[in-house]
Amino acid sequence: MKLLPFEQDGYTYRFADIHDYESVKCVVDEVFQFDLLKDNFIEYYNNSNFKILIALMGEQPAGTLCMERQCDYFNNKRIIIFVRNAGIREKFRRNGVFKQLYAIAYEYAKLMNAAAIELTCANYRSAAHNFYLNNGFTKKKTTVFIREIEV
Repeated sequence: MKLLPFEQDGYTYRFADIHDYESVKCVVDEVFQFDLLKDNFIEYYNNSNFKILIALMGEQPAGTLCMERQCDYFNNKRIIIFVRNAGIREKFRRNGVFKQLYAIAYEYAKLMNAAAIELTCANYRSAAHNFYLNNGFTKKKTTVFIREIEV
């Protein structure tokens, strides 16, 4: 694994630090259209099971990839790296940024002795599906159910 931080094609890739709230928020606001609260970012950052990768073009945030280390206690304590909130801002897409963030995540998973990387992806994101399939992922035959909790 290339040691972080490193630069490639004008982008800097590194683990986000506590001072990167505004940069991560910029990506989350644009890509996912939800407001990242500073307290949530700090809680996420301070949890040792979570890591946030960030890609920057100069001072501009280009993309993020968040990882959660999960342990399957029923399956011989198998470690999985679950990718969530991975996204690239529109003006930085199709430049290999996500591919590089994913490559870093893969190497991080190996360093953590993880058995796999797992993620979910909306059904309509066919280009993302193709990326994952072309980069070693297999599609599970599963359906995700969610029930919102009424307050």
